[in-house]
Amino acid sequence: MNEELSNPALSTVATVPKAEDRSPLRRLRIESGLSVRALALRADIAVSTINRIERGDRGIGARSRRQIAAVLGCRESDLIALDPQATAPFADLLDALTKLIAAGAHDIAAETAELLAARLREAHTFSGRPPPL
Repeated sequence: MNEELSNPALSTVATVPKAEDRSPLRRLRIESGLSVRALALRADIAVSTINRIERGDRGIGARSRRQIAAVLGCRESDLIALDPQATAPFADLLDALTKLIAAGAHDIAAETAELLAARLREAHTFSGRPPPL
């Protein structure tokens, strides 16, 4: 048998983590010892919604973010995965959003984040590149 195939340490094939493995929601949920179903029940959110957020199939809205953060005992900003390299040009905006959330201005922060996301989607649509995960 090929030694490379039988020994994962010798494999040259790079494995890319699944979106749900990079999900801060999934990490926090598991650290809290909750199943998807238990989190959904406590946060009053559909199980399918939690699954889709963890897979990266949908974003996490302001209402859901508040409810999930309350159940998990974390900050809302902890539920958002940010790639430092990709977010460098937006550091000032992200800092402002973090401050709005910390100050309790959730509605303003959510509206601002949604507008920013829409502009990013438009930019990626016009450039022909797929939007980031």
